[in-house]
Amino acid sequence: MTFDKIASAIANNNKDVSAGQIKSLDEEILIRARNRSVNPGTIGDIILRANTQGGFLRIRDIANIKLKFSEVTNKSFINGKRGNLFNIRKLSTEDLEEISVF
Repeated sequence: MTFDKIASAIANNNKDVSAGQIKSLDEEILIRARNRSVNPGTIGDIILRANTQGGFLRIRDIANIKLKFSEVTNKSFINGKRGNLFNIRKLSTEDLEEISVF
């Protein structure tokens, strides 16, 4: 089992799908299949493959699924040495020159 196959199984079985709409003169009904989850138990139940005897290989059988934030490390280098990167944002109503005084 490859990581690509596992990622594909999660992507294909953990999504919301629009199935169209029904319109009348008085109302509109949107048809949606809501199947997106971040629940580790739900993700663990996703079937990766089945065998001829009717057994299933599920994600929970080969992985520990945990709900947590991913840690993304950002490193900045200037001329090959560690540096600092600042991302400064302003609102459209703020004056950039006035902000730069601080």
